[in-house]
Amino acid sequence: MRMIGFIQYNGTNLINIIKNGIPTLIDKSGELLPFESMTDEKRRMCENNAKVRHLIMCALSEEEMSKVHAMVNGKEMWDTLVLPYEGSNR
Repeated sequence: MRMIGFIQYNGTNLINIIKNGIPTLIDKSGELLPFESMTDEKRRMCENNAKVRHLIMCALSEEEMSKVHAMVNGKEMWDTLVLPYEGSNR
C-alpha cells in the first residue's frame, strides 16, 4: 500500500500504467515503434511507463531487481512483485 501511495505522489496518472499496462509499442514487423512516430498519447504513456519502472526499481533490493530489471512494462513488473508482498486472494 505504501508503494501505491509513493507512485501516486509522483503522478496520479502513473497508477493507470500499473492497472492497465501500456498499449503495444511494437509495429507489424515486430520492431519497436520509433518515439518520433508515436502519437502524443502513446508518447505520454511510454514516458509514464518509464517513470513507473524507475519508481519500482528505486524501491527494490538487488535480489528483487534481478527478477524484473529486463521487463519493459511497468505493469508486468508490478504484477511480478505484488504477489510475494501482498499475497494471493485465495
